[in-house]
Amino acid sequence: MRLAERDALAQACCSGAATLAPGRLGPAEFALVGVQAKAGWVHGAYGNRGAYAGSGSGAHEADLEQSVVGTVRVARRGQLSLLVPFAETWRTTPATGSEVGAGLGDLALSGRYDFILAGTRAAPGVALLAGVTAPTGRSADTSTRPLATDATGTSVWQAAMGLAIEQSFGPWLPAIAVTGALRAPRMLGAIDSQLGPQVSAAASLGYAFFGAGAVGASLAYSWEADASANAVPVSWSGRQLLRGSVSGMRALGETWRLQGTFYGDLPVDHLGQNYHASIGLTLGVMRSFL
Repeated sequence: MRLAERDALAQACCSGAATLAPGRLGPAEFALVGVQAKAGWVHGAYGNRGAYAGSGSGAHEADLEQSVVGTVRVARRGQLSLLVPFAETWRTTPATGSEVGAGLGDLALSGRYDFILAGTRAAPGVALLAGVTAPTGRSADTSTRPLATDATGTSVWQAAMGLAIEQSFGPWLPAIAVTGALRAPRMLGAIDSQLGPQVSAAASLGYAFFGAGAVGASLAYSWEADASANAVPVSWSGRQLLRGSVSGMRALGETWRLQGTFYGDLPVDHLGQNYHASIGLTLGVMRSFL
């Protein structure tokens, strides 16, 4: 009986976590590589005061992204992940017609260290999160195309740090994570500009099917302070977004898994600010090494 309980517990932690964080290693995994493909459709935008407006007649945008992800265990409770994205955008307006652009996105290196593993104690699992994003993509202000379809990044370095708390209850795995990020300044002509600090929070719930896979749902909120120009805040330039998603993972043997996520932004006032509102789907294939 004890062995069965331990197996079920490990399945909940491993499968549930993999569903909610695609590049995360399970307790028995040493490394992981995979590919992901994302397709999104913009259905509107939130203005600088938070009002939602649907895309106008003849205005459309579709966003595609393919990513390679790799994760390796660097300590018994520590792991490092690298995400390499390549993005394409199709955008059309009545005045300018259609345009397509593509390019390498911003490389993201992230780390996780679990001080307490979920399910191993009565106390919940606690992990330190950290990440660095490199400006390998092209920002909208340096775009060479009229509709900026070749914009694939922010063109600034970013550093982030946060905490994740999770616990398993049989097949259930609830989790919360909070991170904060700072961006480096950059020159735009004669203007010293800087994006504001960013805070992100996510609450998720995963359910593991023993020996088969898992499903999960999450709600994520991101808030960004006003940007600044020559150290002066630019009013109403901050950004925020509330996004929901549902995910699923199917195990294929011991080392392969298929993953998918559907995400969406609701067309409701004040659920976003200075953001496009979109819906989309992400599909991925991961290969782990034990």
